[in-house]
Amino acid sequence: MKKFLMTTAVALAMTTTAYAQTASVEYMQTAQAESLLASDLLGARVYATETDAEINYSVGMETEWDDIGEINDVIVSRDGKIEGVVLGVGGFLGMGEKDVAVSMDDLRFISDGVEADEWFVVVTTTAEALEAAPAFEYRDEIESMATEISNDTAATMDNIETNTEVMADDVTAETGAMAATTAEALEDTGDAIEMEAEEMATATSEAMNDVEAEVEAEMSDIMDGFVMVDIASVAQEDLVGATVYGAEYDNVGEIGELTEAGAVVEVGGFLGLGEKQVLIPMEDLHVYAGADGEIRVHVVATEESLEALPEYEVN
Repeated sequence: MKKFLMTTAVALAMTTTAYAQTASVEYMQTAQAESLLASDLLGARVYATETDAEINYSVGMETEWDDIGEINDVIVSRDGKIEGVVLGVGGFLGMGEKDVAVSMDDLRFISDGVEADEWFVVVTTTAEALEAAPAFEYRDEIESMATEISNDTAATMDNIETNTEVMADDVTAETGAMAATTAEALEDTGDAIEMEAEEMATATSEAMNDVEAEVEAEMSDIMDGFVMVDIASVAQEDLVGATVYGAEYDNVGEIGELTEAGAVVEVGGFLGLGEKQVLIPMEDLHVYAGADGEIRVHVVATEESLEALPEYEVN
C-alpha cells in the first residue's frame, strides 16, 4: 500500500495507467512543502460557510465558520483520481454522527499562514444542509451483513445436522426398545408397531430433507455465482490481489504475492497505515471463483489471529 500525495488543489498526477507498458518509473523522494498526505486529511476538521472562503478569507475569519465535523475517509476512483472525501457530521462524542460524502470540487483548502501545515478545510454550505444530506454507505458494511448472514446460516446448518443425527439416533433406539418390548408382551400387535416405527422413520427422514433443502437454498442465495475450485487450477496472476476472507467471513486482507512457502497476505491497517504481511501455507487457502472470473480466498482464521502472526519479510 502507498500513501496518496495531494497538492493544495488535492489532485493526483499519474504518469501511467495500471496496464501501461513502460520501461521507466518516475520516483518521488519527498513531497513538496505545500503538498498534503492522506494522513493529513484523515481526522482534519472541516468548516462550513455560505460565502466563498477562498476569495473572501482574512485572518481570524474561521471563528465565524461552523465546525461541522472531520474527514473520515478518502474516495479514490479506479483511474487514480480522488473523487471526494467522507465527512463525519453532526452528533456529539461520536453519538448521532453520520457520514456524508462530498466531491473534491466542493472543498477549499484555505491557508492561514506561510507555513505549509497551517490550513483549513472549508465547504461552501451550511451545517443544516450537511446534516440533512443523504448518508454515505460503505460497501464493506453491506458485504459485512452478507458475510454475517452466511456465517449464521453455516452455523445453523451445522446445528441442524447435529440435532438431526441425535434425533435420528434417539428415534432409532426408542423404536427398537418399543418394538422389543411389544414383541415380548403382545405378539399380535408386532406388525402394527413395526409399521408405525417405519412411518416415524420416514417422516423424520422427510423432515430432515426439507430442512437441509431450505438451508442449501439460503446458502445458494448468499454464495450465488461462487464455487470452490482447486487452487492449482487458478493462475498465479489471478490469485495475487485476491481478497481474503476470514473465519467470520469478513474481509481480512488481500494476497500480495506468492512464494514457494505459501501466500503472503497483507492484513490490518487503514489506507496502508499499520498494515503487515504474514505468510499462510497454500494448503490452508480455500479458493472460490465467481461467474465473472472474480477470485475470493477463504481461510479458517480470524483477523485478530492473522494480525498476531509474525511479520513475514519478503526477500
